[in-house]
Amino acid sequence: MIFQNEFFVEIMLLIPLIFLTVTIVFLILFIQEYLKTKHKMIGYLIIFFLNSLFLNVFQVFEIITSGEVRVYSYMIVEVFTMLSFYIMVVILEVFERDVSFSRRQSILSILIFTSIGGMISTPTFKSIPGQIFEITWADEENLVYIQIIFFIVAAISLISMLYRNYKTAWSIKQKKIIRWLFIGVFFSIFFPIIAYLIIIFLTEISELILAIFLLLSLFIMNSGSIIIGVAFLRVKKEPWLLQRQKVHLIIVYSRDGIQIYSKIFNKSLSESKTVLLTGSFSAITSLFQETTETAGAVKSVLLEDKELRIINKDHFVCAILEDYSTQASESAHENFTKDFEKAFKEELEGFDGEVSVFQSADQIASKYFS
Repeated sequence: MIFQNEFFVEIMLLIPLIFLTVTIVFLILFIQEYLKTKHKMIGYLIIFFLNSLFLNVFQVFEIITSGEVRVYSYMIVEVFTMLSFYIMVVILEVFERDVSFSRRQSILSILIFTSIGGMISTPTFKSIPGQIFEITWADEENLVYIQIIFFIVAAISLISMLYRNYKTAWSIKQKKIIRWLFIGVFFSIFFPIIAYLIIIFLTEISELILAIFLLLSLFIMNSGSIIIGVAFLRVKKEPWLLQRQKVHLIIVYSRDGIQIYSKIFNKSLSESKTVLLTGSFSAITSLFQETTETAGAVKSVLLEDKELRIINKDHFVCAILEDYSTQASESAHENFTKDFEKAFKEELEGFDGEVSVFQSADQIASKYFS
C-alpha cells in the first residue's frame, strides 16, 4: 500500500470509484448512440471510455495492494495510459478525414506494442519496500526509451491535430468544442505523464505532500475524461463540429430542375452560379440515365479537390458541394434532407413554382452546417 494513513487511502480510493460510475454512464450513452447510428466515431469513443474504465479499476488495485501485485497493477496502468494516447490519435484522425489507418497510426502501433510486449515479457518495474513511491525502473533501459519515444510521438501528433483543427475550424461552435477537447486531452492524457515525472524527481518529500499531489493528480486526470465525454456528447449530436472540410453550398431543386432552395457557405460563389449548377445537376443525371439506359440516379460526382453528393427524394433532390466526404458530413446531409422534407412536405407535394416559402430552411441548414 502506498500510504499507511488510512484517511489518505480512503480518499484516494474514493476518487477512482466516483469516476468509475461517471465513466460507466458515458459508456452507456455512447453504446446507445452507436446502436442507433453505427457511427465509427461513436465506436472509437466507446473503446476510449472502456480503456478509462479499466484504467480506474487498476488504479484502485495500485492503491490498495503492495509488493508484486502492486507492481503488476502499476504496469497495467502504464499500458492503459499509453492506449489512451493511441485511441485519442485514432479518434482525431477519424474526425479529420475518416482515416481508418494512417502512417502515424502504424508508427505508434509499432512503438506501443513493442513497449507493451517488453513490459509483459520482461517487467521493467520493481518494488522497493519502505520507500514512499514503491516502484522504480528496472535495468531494461531500451524498453524505457521506446516508451518515451511513443509518448513524444503521440503527444506531438495530438497537439498538431488539435491545433490544425482549431486553425481550420470555420465556425465559433467548432472552435469552442476543440478548446474544451484540448483541455480534456491535457488533463486526462498529458497530465498523468507530467505528474509521474514530477514524482520521480521529488524523492525527498513528505508523505503528506505526496498524498496531496497524488490526490490532485487523480482528480484532474479523471476530470479530463469527463470533459472529453461532455465534448463528444455534443459532437455526437452535431458530428460536423470537428470536421476540417467545408461544405461550400447546399442546393435543393425539384424533379423538373427548378431551384427550390440554396445556401451558400463559400463567399466566392454567387446565387447566379447556383442556378447554373442546378441546371447542370439535372442535365448530368438525365444524360447518364439516357446513355446507360438505367433508372438509377447519380449519387456523387468526385472532382480533384471537391466532391458533390446528391440525395434523391420523391419530390426533390438535395445536393451539397464539399471538400471531401466523411461519415459526419454524410450524416449531416441526410439529416438536413429528412428535416427539409418533413418541414415542407405539403409545399413539396403541391409545388407550383413558389420558392419563397422555403427560405425558412436556413434554420435547418444552420443546425447541421454552421
